[in-house]
Amino acid sequence: MTTQKQTAAARPELKSHPKTELNFAAGAASELANLAPIPGWAVSAAGDDSISGLAARLGDRRLQNAQRLIMAQQIGRAQGNRYLQRILALPGQPFSSLLAARSFSGSLLPAGPVQRMPVPVAPRTPLGRITIQSPGIVPTEGQLRYETEIVPPGSRPGRYAGYRNRIEAYADAWEQDTISAVGEDREGMFHTLRTDWPRSSPGTRVLIIPLENRQFPSLWWVNVPSERGRGAEQGPGTWRSRAQRANSWLSSLILRNIPPDYPSGCRHDPQHRRSLDELRDCLEAEYVELLAESLNISRDSIYVCRTPQDLDYDALINFDIQYSELGKGGITRLPTTRTGETPRPMVLVGPHAFTSESRLHVLSTAVHEAEHYSHAARSIELLERWRRSTSRQTFEQWLRTERRARRISETEYVLAMEEVQGGSSASQTLAYLEGFTTVYHRLPITQTAYRLGQLDQMADYWLRAGHQIEDDSIRRLAAYYRTLDAAHQTDFASHVREMQRRMSRMEYALFWNRVVRDVLGG
Repeated sequence: MTTQKQTAAARPELKSHPKTELNFAAGAASELANLAPIPGWAVSAAGDDSISGLAARLGDRRLQNAQRLIMAQQIGRAQGNRYLQRILALPGQPFSSLLAARSFSGSLLPAGPVQRMPVPVAPRTPLGRITIQSPGIVPTEGQLRYETEIVPPGSRPGRYAGYRNRIEAYADAWEQDTISAVGEDREGMFHTLRTDWPRSSPGTRVLIIPLENRQFPSLWWVNVPSERGRGAEQGPGTWRSRAQRANSWLSSLILRNIPPDYPSGCRHDPQHRRSLDELRDCLEAEYVELLAESLNISRDSIYVCRTPQDLDYDALINFDIQYSELGKGGITRLPTTRTGETPRPMVLVGPHAFTSESRLHVLSTAVHEAEHYSHAARSIELLERWRRSTSRQTFEQWLRTERRARRISETEYVLAMEEVQGGSSASQTLAYLEGFTTVYHRLPITQTAYRLGQLDQMADYWLRAGHQIEDDSIRRLAAYYRTLDAAHQTDFASHVREMQRRMSRMEYALFWNRVVRDVLGG
């Protein structure tokens, strides 16, 4: 399991996790968010809430698909996601096929090769039917059409193989001034799709019904009023001020003191008692909201755990208020036996990721850990392939054979061997790079120091990552640098040359000299 450590300017120490609700990650999220609950179908009403009883109600042929989705959400919220999955597993449940079509799974990153062919989408391709209802105005209906693909700096639209995790795709979709979609292709890669429909103002009711799409079986909608908005960064009650207050209260919780500014009632629990347990509950709820806003996801996608063992591997992301590092992702070690339990990767973020300077730092941490998830997921897929094969070779020997036959890339081989050996240098190098390049160009120059500090930590892992990862990461960093504006290029170059000067007599000089030569151009 790889962890992301704090830099020198970090905050107090901790260790732990929060709770979960239904992972409603499918393309129906926007559709459900603005529809009222079905009258008479409330879970826990005067009806049979047993598994068979709820299955019968969910399978009622009189229900439309949208109503089934709403009812499934109600069941998940009231009874829990695992209870819902048991209902859906019953034979003859008509909702199961709809569930598969909507890709209801909460899995963050599918297992799949690191390198993929791009998925072309023709301009003006309809992605869904949209209905917009503004107060006092006749509803507007139309088709939501694909306009262009948004790709990372240095990549070409239409030629990009896709993001390895959904959080990165969300980050780019969030920046658009139109309703956008994040699509998962059949290879398990994620794409950010800009549409021709502008953002709707707050208070507007938006219903989007996805159309069948062969390239993207699963779609998530971004920048609709039901999604969590970006909001202002400054002023009372904003993300920044709330993060600052939460971090202050966290220090009190560590010291087991009630903070002086802790109110007699808070919006999460107005009837609370002035106790440490209630302070923790209130803080967890606040951090979950801050995390949801930072990643532009629903609170239902976040699982709050209370012990290191209480993790939800199906959740998009876990949160642990007692965790002492920024976050962790992936697995501890990959087994090499023919039989046995297959490990499951996860992503976890702790409260120390919430610097009050900008929510983009939280996004960077989440992307960093999601990159570890991606590496672990691909290595697990290779393990499963070996277990299904008739090869008499050990797993390590089989990996070498696959590499020589060019059925897996050198990078995949290095990362899989590292998972077997319990190392992290290669994965950490790529994760720090991914987290840095996701947010650095979005930050004002006055807020880049903390993120540039992550490059310093990347340098430590880069030295032990091996030649393949060393070369790949430098090439990607060089391509990213060329896309920066003049101000960010100057800021980046100044930091790199200063680190080259300071580290001239240390082994880290190898990294900084390479960056100066191959990224800055000498």
